[in-house]
Amino acid sequence: MSPPRRLLVLLTVLASVPAAKGEPPPAEAGRPARVDRYGDPLPDGALARLGTARLRHGSVVKAVAVSPDGKALASADEASEVLLWDASTGQELRHIATLPSHQ
Repeated sequence: MSPPRRLLVLLTVLASVPAAKGEPPPAEAGRPARVDRYGDPLPDGALARLGTARLRHGSVVKAVAVSPDGKALASADEASEVLLWDASTGQELRHIATLPSHQ
């Protein structure tokens, strides 16, 4: 099976699994946690973020696939990691570290 086809199959399987809701970041004593305009937590000491932390990989992206319904997006990078995203918000739903294939 070709890599783009494998990615599409993986995307279809992952899109059928409900997303787990993460715990909100802990707030400082008596103060709410700081978040950016998209609701993503800011690093300690940061007051704001320019741009967004969404749709980012740790290395060069090699393949992208969209789910048949257009609601999810999967991307794979050169470090053999696959990420599943919510296409409308850009929020990461899943992060899968795959094992490199032996050739």
